[in-house]
Amino acid sequence: MARSQKNPPSSGKKERAGKPRSRLVRGLRYLLVLLMSGGGAGVGGWQFKDHPVLHRLIQHVTGARPGSAPEARDRLRDVALKLAASHDPFRKPGFYEVTVNEVRLDPTLFKPGRTIDIQVRVQEQDSRGRDTVVWESRSFGERLATVGRDELAAGWPRRPFQVDWAPGVRFRVEVWDRKGGSLLQTRHFEMQPATEDEFPFRPGTHGLSLVEAVPGVHNPDANRIVFQSRRLDDPGVERTSGVADRDDGTVRIK
Repeated sequence: MARSQKNPPSSGKKERAGKPRSRLVRGLRYLLVLLMSGGGAGVGGWQFKDHPVLHRLIQHVTGARPGSAPEARDRLRDVALKLAASHDPFRKPGFYEVTVNEVRLDPTLFKPGRTIDIQVRVQEQDSRGRDTVVWESRSFGERLATVGRDELAAGWPRRPFQVDWAPGVRFRVEVWDRKGGSLLQTRHFEMQPATEDEFPFRPGTHGLSLVEAVPGVHNPDANRIVFQSRRLDDPGVERTSGVADRDDGTVRIK
């Protein structure tokens, strides 16, 4: 009775089975080199010219002409950007929850010693340019700070609002000092609108532009608003009013 072999020799089929995978790995490595090196000359151009597997892969994805490394690179970049956008949760229509985590203003825009009340208003704009209030911070009390003594900052991290959004739906975000008292003393800011295909309340920091012309040199980057947002994929999520019924309390800085 013949003994069974403990380590039988591998068949030719097994050896060949690993080749496609190794070619794919090599192709992906060369693809990274091509993108990082520019693809038109030097290492990138050499990789594209002398490796037909990579050449066929890029030509299949981009439709670039044979031998055209710069064109392939440009088309491949476009494909990558489109893929990234398609997987970006803040470019998809849906139901979102948004929180105004912080508003921060440049103190040099205000007279030292004045007490200001920082407030925010979010409005949705229809196709005719008419505004509908979605959320307004003054329902939750004052946010007072004394210029020159306190940081001119406020936030409503526990007062989120919810919005339906799709490309083309536009919102307007305003920040102002409710204690301005006169046109000469008041300060009014607006957030720069997002592109029509991007959710305007994307998480992170957004700049605020001063509406009124104020004499002197000021730092435009000092005026900003910070959002925390999340996409609510569950269609059964209860939709709440943008403005809560109960007051959040008055915040007074002494």
